[in-house]
Amino acid sequence: MIVDFSDFKGEARIPDLLHEIGTEDAVNTATQKAMQEFIDKYELKYLLQFFGDEDSVNDLEDYNDLPEIEKTDEDKNRLIESLKSIIPNFIAFYWFRNETVRNTGIGAVIPQGQNSNRINNVDRSVFIWNEMVGKSRKLYKDTKDIKDGNLFPNRDIFRKINAFGI
Repeated sequence: MIVDFSDFKGEARIPDLLHEIGTEDAVNTATQKAMQEFIDKYELKYLLQFFGDEDSVNDLEDYNDLPEIEKTDEDKNRLIESLKSIIPNFIAFYWFRNETVRNTGIGAVIPQGQNSNRINNVDRSVFIWNEMVGKSRKLYKDTKDIKDGNLFPNRDIFRKINAFGI
């Protein structure tokens, strides 16, 4: 696993993910458990789309699991650091999309507090997705040494979206 909870920053920050110093809250623990499921699922999905094959993903994951003293490949170290700033956006996109609508016993509902201000998770999701796409394109160009910026694989992580889903 490349991503950890501390990598979710800025717009990709997940509410209630981290404990405040010196405290432990059941809400944080539940959020971390749910987020770990998202990380396990969507980190692999991102890596497979980025590299296009399982062998490259397995090689990178095996390298990342080595003790710090054995991580001497500077190119892989830079790649992992870049991915730690990109993959959280990918995961957060799916997290916020999932959190927008809740399934209940009476059907799907939108959580809404009586005295709260609603914000639009769609706009946030579009922003973090498109930021992830820009970073993914740059990293792909750098790692594959591509000169023409329009030659990306036909995969989701290289395509921007808008609020209309197109």
